[in-house]
Parts: sequence; C-alpha cells; structure tokens
Amino acid sequence: MRQHCFIRGKWASVVIVLVLVLSCCQNTKGDLDTPSDGVLVGNINVSNISVGENNVTVHEKHETSSLKEEEHRNDSSSRAEELFKKAMATRLKDHASKEELRLSVHQLYAAAGIVHLSMNHSSASGYEMNGSLYYTADDVQVEWRNGTIQHIDAVRELIFAFRDGSGVPLNPAIAHRLVKELAAVGIVEFQADLGVLYSVGVEPVAPNDDDWLFVLKEPDLDLAMLHFSFAAKGDDPLAKMALGFRYYHGLGVEKSCPAALLYYEPVASSVVSAATVDGGLPTINDMRLGDKKRQSRPSPSAAQEFLHYQWFADYGHAEAARAVAHLLTHGEEQNLISALDYLLQAAEMGDADAMAHVGHAYANGIAVAQNNATARSWFTKAAEKGHPSGLFGLGLMHLTGQGSQVDHILAAKYFKRSIDIKQDWIGKSDAYFYAGLVRLHGWGVTRDVSLASQYFQTASKGGNLLASYNLAVLHLTGTSASSADACEDAVKLLKKVAERGWASLSEAADDYEKGDYSWSLYNYLKGASIGVELAQSNAAWLLRRAYGYNGPKSDTLAAYMLKLSAGQGNSGALIPLGDAYWYGRGVDVDLKRAGHFYTAASKRNNARALFNLGYMHQYGLGMPRDMHIAKRYYDQAMLIGPGTYLPNFLAVLWLRVHQFWDMTRPKLPNALIGLINPMFESDSSGAQKATIFGMAAYALHAPVKSLISLGKLFDFVDDAVDSSLLMWLVAILGLIVWRRRSAQHGAQQGRGDENNAQNPMNQAEERIQDPVQQD
Repeated sequence: MRQHCFIRGKWASVVIVLVLVLSCCQNTKGDLDTPSDGVLVGNINVSNISVGENNVTVHEKHETSSLKEEEHRNDSSSRAEELFKKAMATRLKDHASKEELRLSVHQLYAAAGIVHLSMNHSSASGYEMNGSLYYTADDVQVEWRNGTIQHIDAVRELIFAFRDGSGVPLNPAIAHRLVKELAAVGIVEFQADLGVLYSVGVEPVAPNDDDWLFVLKEPDLDLAMLHFSFAAKGDDPLAKMALGFRYYHGLGVEKSCPAALLYYEPVASSVVSAATVDGGLPTINDMRLGDKKRQSRPSPSAAQEFLHYQWFADYGHAEAARAVAHLLTHGEEQNLISALDYLLQAAEMGDADAMAHVGHAYANGIAVAQNNATARSWFTKAAEKGHPSGLFGLGLMHLTGQGSQVDHILAAKYFKRSIDIKQDWIGKSDAYFYAGLVRLHGWGVTRDVSLASQYFQTASKGGNLLASYNLAVLHLTGTSASSADACEDAVKLLKKVAERGWASLSEAADDYEKGDYSWSLYNYLKGASIGVELAQSNAAWLLRRAYGYNGPKSDTLAAYMLKLSAGQGNSGALIPLGDAYWYGRGVDVDLKRAGHFYTAASKRNNARALFNLGYMHQYGLGMPRDMHIAKRYYDQAMLIGPGTYLPNFLAVLWLRVHQFWDMTRPKLPNALIGLINPMFESDSSGAQKATIFGMAAYALHAPVKSLISLGKLFDFVDDAVDSSLLMWLVAILGLIVWRRRSAQHGAQQGRGDENNAQNPMNQAEERIQDPVQQD
C-alpha cells in the first residue's frame, strides 16, 4: 500500500494510477489478438453472454467461435515467436550487413504486431524551445495489429534498435514512445525507465540540428514516484534503489530510514548472490570526471606497457614478468594462459607475490587444470617468504577443506597472520572478511562479535561486498559496535552494495572515453536518479561544460546534481556549488549561500575555498568585511602546497595595499579618493568584478612558475618585497600628496601677493592689525 502515499490528492495522478492499473491487468493477455467485438476472458467472449434473471447462458455456437479464435491466437503467437527468433539470429550475428539488419527490423515489426510507425512532422506538432522545434514521443504515431502488442521482447529489441541506429535511423523519440507503450502494459523495466526520465526532466527527441538526444523540461516528481512505485511493486531493482534513495534523503517524500531499508535490502541481497556465483559481478569503471590526478597526464597505452615489461621479463626480471601477467589478465584482450606462464616464470625466480598468484590459479582452475596439491605447494612457498596472500590461501584451504583437512584453528591463525602484516596486497579486504567470519561464528577462536564487526568494517572500506552486507546485518541486529542510529549505518552499507550491481556506470564512462558525450550524460543522469553519487558528480561535470547538452535548464540541472552529490559527502561538489550561487548559474545569486559552501570546503583544506573566503572578507561580499580574517584565509591557503603559494602571495600583497588605502583615505582630498577608490570597492556587479584579481592571480601562476622555479628567489621576494614594497608605496603616495599640497599652497600665495600689490588698503589693514611690524 506504500505507493498510495505518493498520489498527494491530485486528480491527474489518480487518473494515471487507474490507467496503469488497468494496463497491468491487461498484461495477462498481452500476446492475444483481441477481437473487435468484445473482450476475452479465458475462452469466453464477454459480449456474447446473455443475462437472465437468475442465470448466465453462454451460447454453444459462440463457444465454437471462441475455440477457433483461440487456435488463431496460438498460431499468431507461434508466428510472432518464429519471426522474433529469426530477427535475433541476424542481429546477434557477427558482422551482419546493413541490409540484413534492416530486414531483421521488419521481422521485429511483424513479430511485435506493428502495423504503422512514423513521426508526425506537421507544424502543429513538436516541442518548441528557443525558436527551434523538437519532435518527441508525443509526435510518434504507432498502430498495433488488433490494437495490442503481440510480442514484448520484439518491442524491447526495437527500442534498442532505435536507440543505437541498428537497422533503422537513430531516433530516441520513437524509442521513447515504445518505452511508454511497454510501460503502459505493465513491463516494470520500462516503468522504471520512465521514472528516471521524469525525475530529471529528460525528454528524448528525434534527430535535430543541435545533435541532441534529448531536451530538458521541468522534472515531474509525482509522475516519477508513481512509475517507480509500480516498478518496485514488480520487483524492479532500479526502481527500488530510486525509492530507497528518496526515502533516505527525504526527496519528494517524508524522510524514512526504515522505508529506505526495505527498498535497499532485497537489491543488496541479490547483488551479493550474484557476486558469489561463477564470474561474479562485472568490473565497474569508477572514473570521476575532472579528477586531475587521473586525467592530468596521458598514461601509456596497455600495449606500450606490455612491450615495456615484456622486454625486461624476457631477460629474467621477476617483477616485470609479474607486471606482464597483470596486463594479460586486465587488458582488453585477455590471455590467461600466457599470464600464468609469466607468473610461473616469476615464481620460479623466487617472487613471493607471483607464487601466491600461481597458488590461487591452481586452487580455482584459472588457465590451468584445478589442482589443490599444487595450489597448496605454491601457497606454502609464498607463506614461508612471509607473503600475506600465501598465508590467506592456506587459511582458505583449511577453512573449506579444499586440498587439506578442515581445521578451523589453523585457518583462523593463517587469517590473523595475513592481516597483521602491514603491507598492501590484492585480496587484503578478503582476508579481513574471513578473519571476521571466523570470529563471528567462533570457528577455531573465541566468538567475538564486536571484533568481527571491526574486521568487517575494514574489509568493507576495502570494497568487500560480503563484509558490507554482513556488517549491515549486524547493525540491524544490534550486535555490532554501531553508532546510535543503526538503521542509518545499515542503509549506507546496503546502498553501497546495491549500487555495485549497477553496470551502466561503466557504460557511461566508456561512452565518455569514446567521445559520445550525449549517451554518457544520459547514462550518468540515469545513475544520478537512483542515488549513485559518482553519477551525480559526473553528470554535473558534463552539464557545466556543455558536454552532451547545452540547451536551456542545463545549469539548473547541474546545480541540482551538485546539491545531491554534496549531500552524499562529495566535498569536490562544494566549490562548484558555491560558484553556482556566486555567479547565479542555475540558481539565484546568493553570496551568503556561496560563502556557506566555500566554508564547508575550506574545512577540508581546499586552497581555492580558502582563497575565495579571503576575498569575500576583504571586499565584504557575502561575508563581514574584515581584513584580518581575509589575511588569515590567504595565509592558510598559501601553506597548503607549492601550487597555491604564488596566487595567495599576490593576494596578501594587494591586501596590504588595500589596508594602507583604508588608513590613508580619510586624510586625502575627495578628488583623489574618487580616482583611486574604485580599485578597492565593488558596485552592484561587484560579485563578478571581485573575482577578476583572483582569476588573474591564478592565471599568472602557471607561466610565472615555469619561468621562476627557484625556491631562493621566492624567499627573496618574500623577505625583500614583502617589507620594502609597502614602504615604497607609502613613500610614493606621500610624495604625491606633498607635491600636490605644495603646489596648491604656492598658487594661493602667489594670488595673494598679487592682490596685495594692487590694493593698498589691504597693506594698511595688515599694518594696523600687526603692530609689531610697525615697530
């Protein structure tokens, strides 16, 4: 009954509920050819029922007709399935020709029951925005045979065809219309898709001059919640994650941790189950766009690295052989057999890490026949050299009885020894998980739930999903060393596990790396709507740079994505969010709000935030005007690193000039004040003007640093310029004031002498008033 709380009493939403409910009921007959003269209920045509006073009579001739109609439907269903299989055989074939793909689309049309499908390009249709016309799903005309979808999977494949342009011209608007058709008959996957699009205001459009896949409209949170609710009722994981995120943060609904828990737990449970089967979960590309550490320098290609390490490996270098093996197991073209050969080469030369890897290969039958005895031999050799992975491998064998007798005491000892070694190694989080597992169950050691939860906590931070899930369960049972709010801790962990099963994050990253920014943005927005923080951050990054979409409402959506990301603890979103309020990008200009986000970022020692706060205090923009606080912020930013020294050094110099001006200004004539004061004050547009100096300072940093890189020179500038420049500025300004006053005094005296010479009465008065001169 939870979904009813989302209606909020709006009649439009009530109508949509009724339509979707009726559509879900009709889904049971989605593959039937509905006759035009009635509705089928089983084998009985309701329109042919005669109702008497006390009974209902079904005429036999109509039963015969119904049987024939049933046979017709079965034949149609078989024909649709046959056409679908033929189409998919072609589409799954390697290197299918364009003509073959085009023919497969016609087969999908026939299987799906599409009689007519086209775009309405009349002047009365389309969505107008900034003088341009964009055609959406509302402009697509579709007609179904017998008024109903004949084959769900055929329609699903057509959606992918129109999204990819496979066998048909790419057309997101037609794909979106087909999504709506499937959602209307209760297909939860596409109900969730609609919820995603409504929640961020994305409207897919037909091909256009701007090359946009979609335009942005006002989000419709009521419709989004409605579709998410129906999809979650049908056990769709995407919808459950979206609702869990909204209940956890109170977005459009009343905040409720227990409700969020109910949505996240089943998704997390299914992800854990998928992680334990052969193959496990797919690798996730967790690239954060704008991460300078990952993107500042071009890295060599995998092929270049391979050739580099292979050359050393062939000359007997053990570490190089191990590096080649790593590339062969993680590259695009994996070759596990060759990788094992290089690992064996390194292991035979005494490399302990390679020994442990070979042990795991034999234990799991990777690129070689599974052999427990050989695995144990290599684990033992690695353990004798003190390698933690070898110790961990022996612990697993004793825990499971694989290759040795079950011995929980020995297993617990090996796990403890492996985690006690202060060394980072692949699989360390797994070792912590198993160390916690034996403590939790008391296998070979004294049962200690508190210590087990600590081990699970460490393993969870290392990315072990099983540890995260088990720790969440311990929080909920009240047996862990959790904080006061166990529900909050459990939801955070379950959310982390659930998101690990969402593979579209890698899709979005791959699209970005290929330069397909529109699809990258689309997929990141999809992840953002279900609460994936990395997707929210990356979507904001793309929108702020007009990658994938540069139309109206992009700044508004970017600011919203930044708020969501910052709300989940991403400190990197605080600076751009402060900038949004400073410049009014997607939000109203609010300097106090900007200062709030800069202050939050400054607590994480962000140099730019400290610089901005210094500038705001110096000019009184959104902060109290206080030169001492401004200098303190500049000084803190200067100490963070060499890359922040020069701009903040220049800012401090200008601050001292500013302070000197504030002290000198009351003593100067108004004309001089009017000439110089604009350099130190801001007008109604001062928010943007005040950043000019800061931007210039940071812009000068790179070229100046490239020309002047000697530390002694910076020391000289700091010692000499810092003290003498102010003295020179004071002297020059004092000289200017003295000379101007002297000139004014001389002019006044000259005019007075001339007047006295021309008027004798003045001389007489002076003599009378000054008797000393008479004597």
